[in-house]
Amino acid sequence: MMESPETSSRRSDNHLKLGANIVLCLVILFLVSYGIKRVAEAPDVVGLLEQSVVPGPRVATIGDQLELVDYRLDLHQIGNRVQAVFTVANNGDRQLRDPAIDCELFDRFGERRGVDRWVIYDTVPARSEESYVLEKQSYVSPLVDPATVTCRIVDIHGPARPLVVHEQNRHHH
Repeated sequence: MMESPETSSRRSDNHLKLGANIVLCLVILFLVSYGIKRVAEAPDVVGLLEQSVVPGPRVATIGDQLELVDYRLDLHQIGNRVQAVFTVANNGDRQLRDPAIDCELFDRFGERRGVDRWVIYDTVPARSEESYVLEKQSYVSPLVDPATVTCRIVDIHGPARPLVVHEQNRHHH
């Protein structure tokens, strides 16, 4: 039995469509696997943006008044928890509020994996050294090595102003 030219043409078109679909599926598979790899290597969404660590303008105004004495990050892959312990010294005569600390995360090969921002929503008293324990849910890549995390104070809310209550004298006539 002889094939008609129409049947042969349809069969050829079907083979081309099948080949194009296979190529398209391979491209999509590659893009999806690249995206999954990229997300897996990032410490969190912030790491995907590759933001840089630049101190805010208020940090320059306090000089050495506020100092990050010590820090430790504990990364818990199970449950995606990160616990940070920061010891902050306020060597000045003014209270300071809400220090922001950026921690750069590196893998065991020294490659930067992102930045994580922590804010201590508290007042650091003048002439004191305080430790703060903060915890949050955050995906952290298993490639990140806690021993290669570097942290520094990058911003503050400003000096804490004392609350002044004005009393009005009431005179009765």
